[in-house]
Amino acid sequence: AKLSDGTPAIELEASPTVNGVLVKMFIDRVFYDTEAEEYIIVDLKTGKTTPSSSLQLAFYSYGLRKVFGLKVTKGYYWMARKGELSPTSNLAAYDDSKIESLVSMFDRARKDNIFIPNYVACNMCGYTAHCEWYIKKENDTDE
Repeated sequence: AKLSDGTPAIELEASPTVNGVLVKMFIDRVFYDTEAEEYIIVDLKTGKTTPSSSLQLAFYSYGLRKVFGLKVTKGYYWMARKGELSPTSNLAAYDDSKIESLVSMFDRARKDNIFIPNYVACNMCGYTAHCEWYIKKENDTDE
């Protein structure tokens, strides 16, 4: 896809302000399906597992709508290791009020220093070395 100024929709930066909070996002790819006449988000993933949620894609859809005026209701994760797309994510289920509510909740938690550990993603967190909840696994290395 291309933006209205002709810029290819690759590595797009979108930074909408949501309820007074600046939300920065970098959207890997946006395609335009000429047959279905719809925009599609594709987020590139290099990890082993497909994300269990389409929430990241929903945030990107929100940003594309607010910053560039693009309505996107479908998204995929491109799983690079497997060389395949994830199942389709229906982004229409995430209306603006849901995204705005989540941003407000995240911001309130951040301001109150409420950080709930996500044990599924401990190996991806940049704060693992400082986290009181992190339990080192046998195959972890100290690099």
